[in-house]
Amino acid sequence: MKAQTRKPLIYAYGFDQLAFLKPADVETNEFLLRFIEYRSTESLASANGVLIPSGIFETFERRGQAWQPYTVCQCDEHRLAEREKQIFNLWESGGWICFLLRHLNNGEADKWSETDLAKKIANQMFENVHGHDPNPHVYGKSDEFREFFKTYGIARTSLSSPRYEDKTRTLAASANDARAFAAEFARSFFFLPLKTLDHVNDELVALLTSATTSILNYKRRNDIYLPEWVQGIRFKAESTLEERRSKLEQELIQVKEESALFRSYKAILTSSGQGLSETVLRVLRSFFNVDLHSEEAYIEDAIIYDTEGKELFVVEIKGVNGGIKRDHINQVDSHRERLGIPSTIPGLLIINDFADVPSVEERKKKQIDPNHLDLATKQNVKILRTTTLLDLMVGTEEDLQRRAIFVRQCLGGNPLVNS
Repeated sequence: MKAQTRKPLIYAYGFDQLAFLKPADVETNEFLLRFIEYRSTESLASANGVLIPSGIFETFERRGQAWQPYTVCQCDEHRLAEREKQIFNLWESGGWICFLLRHLNNGEADKWSETDLAKKIANQMFENVHGHDPNPHVYGKSDEFREFFKTYGIARTSLSSPRYEDKTRTLAASANDARAFAAEFARSFFFLPLKTLDHVNDELVALLTSATTSILNYKRRNDIYLPEWVQGIRFKAESTLEERRSKLEQELIQVKEESALFRSYKAILTSSGQGLSETVLRVLRSFFNVDLHSEEAYIEDAIIYDTEGKELFVVEIKGVNGGIKRDHINQVDSHRERLGIPSTIPGLLIINDFADVPSVEERKKKQIDPNHLDLATKQNVKILRTTTLLDLMVGTEEDLQRRAIFVRQCLGGNPLVNS
């Protein structure tokens, strides 16, 4: 439900992720600007328009050795999906969304093309989305945005080859080629440059006020406005199309959620700590459908039960840059003892070892110290590497008996589980 205000209510969402201190509401003659924190439970669909900076849903981390570094991108997938649904609900109700673009990084082969909301939507609307060094030569093509580009027109991302040319308009471009530095889609989705701000708390409010003023002026000039008495007139086909659209949207949401789940599974190869534990537990529950119990106080611990409710494995989950150590095996045994479970119940050490090696095949070649394998055998601990776990997933993806296969393979580990 829209906020009851005479002036349009505009949300500035997620700017606290840029180390911006949340100010009070800003009211102008034309609109009310309200700052919504990244972790707020407020729905973005409650506003008339939303401003969102790029990059707030993703984090980049450098890993590896000094002579062979590589970058890992982590994504807040569940929050991104929630906010994406809200902005499309806002769009359906007649609102608008403005993404303020910093330097967008799609990664090799576009592997990071969906790790941030602004980037994901930009990639859906343009075939080429490219981050680059700051470019001050931004030439406006819309009078309504002239002052914004004059003051804040330094672009770090360019857009080209719109997928829907009939609904896309370039608002600012490069003088030398066809790249767009600012654009709009269907007069509802706006992409504007966000220059680096030296003094965020002093400059950001003025920038957002200028962007909002420009968008409202642009929409007043270009939107088709229908008063309520005209909107009440309905064609028969409208109801049919509305019902069809609703079904397709629900199907699309389900497909996106399933796709995000499979993408999240792959984090067993890149994460550590609580993130790895949560991902592995998700794989065991939702992919292999095992009966599993974990205590929140011991997030790296879990127990797998058989179909009759008896303990099958005591699980320990670890992520390390190097190889397996004696301590890892001893911790499984200590965990089993702490739970009062006899040593006849095997331990299962699920480990993302050599996590600093950016290649699955290279990780598989890494050998485990035979002395550690002997210790694991004596202590009745099975060792399941996450590279093997992924192979098990790929190999059993279409097999309805994958739970039984997973259990059989783990029980057969001697002590190393094979796929």
